[in-house]
Amino acid sequence: MANFAKLQILGQMAKRVNKSEIEFQPGVNLLIGPNGSGKSTILRILREHNYPAVESKITTNGQGTMYSFDFEKNNPRHQGALHREGPKFHHQLASMMSSHGETVKSIIALLKDPQAQGAVLLMDEPEQALDMQGLQELIELMKTSQADQIIVATHSPFLILEPNFHIIELVDGYRQEVSQAINHLNQKAVL
Repeated sequence: MANFAKLQILGQMAKRVNKSEIEFQPGVNLLIGPNGSGKSTILRILREHNYPAVESKITTNGQGTMYSFDFEKNNPRHQGALHREGPKFHHQLASMMSSHGETVKSIIALLKDPQAQGAVLLMDEPEQALDMQGLQELIELMKTSQADQIIVATHSPFLILEPNFHIIELVDGYRQEVSQAINHLNQKAVL
């Protein structure tokens, strides 16, 4: 079993993110906040442990397998992705040759896989390519996943308003703001 317990962002970067100390729980953790609040940066720090641009201290419980999926970088329409080099190139190339939906389906398959037991799964905006059915399936599988810990950066109101997930607000009051916006839209909607 392995999971992240705490992240402290130190040095100059601590001034650029809205929260410089974050505590994670086992299970599903959602990093929420507006654009520019540091969600993707936090995932990058966790993924690379010693992300060169950021001085940080990471506390973990145990060691295990980590899977990381950045749906924007693996977007088939992302022009710069083919210029990447290194060990992740083949995964990126395969993702680029797949549709968003196919890429997300591979994540859904991982969530169902008993071999994911004990793993940590990092996902950056997985809702990007999903229709309503796919998003509902993703939410249900996140609840029942074999992974010890799932950390997701998201803007999705469906994920943000899910009561069973641990919410990490990078901007205080963001969840309430999303809830109020949804309520306002519901009042205006004509079905």
